[in-house]
Amino acid sequence: MVAANPPKSHRLINITEVQARVGLRSTAIYSAVARGDFPQPVRISARCTRWYADDIDVWIANLPRGVGARPGKQPTGAGSPATSAASV
Repeated sequence: MVAANPPKSHRLINITEVQARVGLRSTAIYSAVARGDFPQPVRISARCTRWYADDIDVWIANLPRGVGARPGKQPTGAGSPATSAASV
């Protein structure tokens, strides 16, 4: 029998490793968490926060690909208003 959702890795990583994996500073990471744009950390104690490594890997895998790609943004191409206005 196969589980519907595979179990999360039990490996927890600290903010320093999260920063190294995603290329963001801690302020940007915590801001993204507050906006709901980044995986929620696990509170181990009052002064200890960790993330599941699998959650970070999934977040990275779901990032848009390509130069200048941003979540929810459509790339501007030939004939788009942004491109046409720039060439006038």
